[in-house]
Amino acid sequence: MSDKLTSTRIQIDNINNELVHLLIKRFQLLEQVHKIKTQESLELFDGKRTKLMNQILQDKLQSAHLNPMQKESINKILNNLFSVSLEYLKSK
Repeated sequence: MSDKLTSTRIQIDNINNELVHLLIKRFQLLEQVHKIKTQESLELFDGKRTKLMNQILQDKLQSAHLNPMQKESINKILNNLFSVSLEYLKSK
């Protein structure tokens, strides 16, 4: 295996580690959101917030000048993340 390939794989591994760390932090924050919404008798799903969040993320993807397949793939990951997050909140 070439040094270039090894180096690139190490970079991917580092990103994967960062992603796991960020997901852990995100779920910790979800716990806080759940607690606050429960205390304040708020609905778990906030359509306005979801719409705004999606628009902000779409703008970021648009400005990144990705090819269509990259954009679609990232959108699938984000949609799955949002879906899993809502399922998690509902299960509490």
